[in-house]
Amino acid sequence: MRAAGVEIRLGDISDSADKLKTVVEGVDIIVSAVSAWILDQQRELFRVAKDAGVQRVVGTSSCAAVLTADPKPRGFDEGSWNEVSVREVATKGREASPFDKYRASKTLAERAAWKYVEENRADVKYDMVVLNPPFV
Repeated sequence: MRAAGVEIRLGDISDSADKLKTVVEGVDIIVSAVSAWILDQQRELFRVAKDAGVQRVVGTSSCAAVLTADPKPRGFDEGSWNEVSVREVATKGREASPFDKYRASKTLAERAAWKYVEENRADVKYDMVVLNPPFV
């Protein structure tokens, strides 16, 4: 990518807003992993992206955010969420399986990202896309 003239900047989502601003200033696209463990920092990154005039945010989530263990074939779209794992974790808490905890975290984090964009639609000028690969 660098050979094609793409400038790659690395930032740490746990940095202060001021430091994040210096990293994203003049950036067209941000690529970030989405995680429920760092929702506050994720929201801060989205806010900084909005303020800096970023044009696109690409979130890397997981198919775990949308898939369930339902054996019936079906299609998935923007309205598909893994509610099963979210309910399992809400019901069982620490006793939920590690797989359900991971899947629920990806579901909640991605939903939070979309919610931020929707709630701030009047001010957010970037578009957001989220990738849901089966393995990262």
